[in-house]
Amino acid sequence: QLRRYYEGSIHKVCEGLQLKAAIEDIAVSYFKRFYLGWSVMDHDPARLAAACVYLACKIEDRYIGAEELARMVGQDARHILGGELALLDGLKFDL
Repeated sequence: QLRRYYEGSIHKVCEGLQLKAAIEDIAVSYFKRFYLGWSVMDHDPARLAAACVYLACKIEDRYIGAEELARMVGQDARHILGGELALLDGLKFDL
């Protein structure tokens, strides 16, 4: 399954950045919750997985810049930031 592959990629990114297990758990949870209501055809799971890690780090007060994370996962920082907004909207967060 495509979603399982990207859940594994979240694990690899968190491991590579030496993040706490709680951050990884939050990121995977957000990823799964998002795709309960959306299809992988609607939103790119690679971008969303990176956005989940980015948001989980912010929530757990372990801020990592979008540029640093983008270098780690081989994406553009703008895609991570855009994915963060899509993630927040998909999870129905109220800001």
